[in-house]
Amino acid sequence: MKQITAKDFNQAVNSDPAWASHLTEPVEFKNYFFMVRSGITHLSPYLHFNGFDLLLQSACFAECKDLKVATGHFAGNVDFSGSGVEEISGLYITAPDKCGNAASFEGCKNLKVAEGRFPGYVDFSDSGIKRIGNLEIEPNKDGLKADFTGCHDLRLPDKFLGPEYVMEETTRQKNLERNAAAKAQKDQPNFEI
Repeated sequence: MKQITAKDFNQAVNSDPAWASHLTEPVEFKNYFFMVRSGITHLSPYLHFNGFDLLLQSACFAECKDLKVATGHFAGNVDFSGSGVEEISGLYITAPDKCGNAASFEGCKNLKVAEGRFPGYVDFSDSGIKRIGNLEIEPNKDGLKADFTGCHDLRLPDKFLGPEYVMEETTRQKNLERNAAAKAQKDQPNFEI
């Protein structure tokens, strides 16, 4: 697998913010990758971020407003907080950081669907998510899986309403009541007159 340095990556992105979208073979980074407030527009499933810092955090793309898709391979926690991410697709995280965190999408207002497989806690707080897709999360050492605080319009199935999911109690109750009403309506027999 071809290796690239952060300096090379930054130069490539400065020349072409969509540089990663043109990759046709795997490229590997061996160190922690920090790219806050970059103009980057694309990542790629061909990118392998195999390095991490002392806390086992692999990469940070916080406040990258032009980045639309969270994708790629990461050896540790990856931070997309405050970015322009609209979709999670082809995102692979091998392990959480030392605190049990796998990813952060905090403040990603354009993200509408929470989905993916995560080996640790995920922070979706204050994001734009409205529904849950195919989402699997391993709990952190405190037994917590995800944070949905500030996601007031989120529709959650019952399996995401337990104490391992952090949210305002009003959001939890609203979803429990909505789900109970939908189940009761479904269980009602239909009589034809």
